[in-house]
Amino acid sequence: MYGNLSTHEPVLADTNDLLMQGKSLITYNSNLLSRTHPERLADSARRALGLVSDSTVHVDITAEYELADLATAVQRLAEGATYGKSILRIA
Repeated sequence: MYGNLSTHEPVLADTNDLLMQGKSLITYNSNLLSRTHPERLADSARRALGLVSDSTVHVDITAEYELADLATAVQRLAEGATYGKSILRIA
């Protein structure tokens, strides 16, 4: 489960189903990590960006906005109307 920020809706997971299927559930909260272990967050970001830059990982960019359209970009994110990643062009 990743990227549930905009909806704040609970994610239901049946622990018995997870157990019987041999699966697990992991959460990741970068906001919490930035406050508790900022060096770990920085290291994770460096490694993730490295994987993107060497094309090991492909990022699905589905929207691009100019800086003048920042309010629209934030509104779409808050409404949960975004899929993939959005880019805000600042230069």
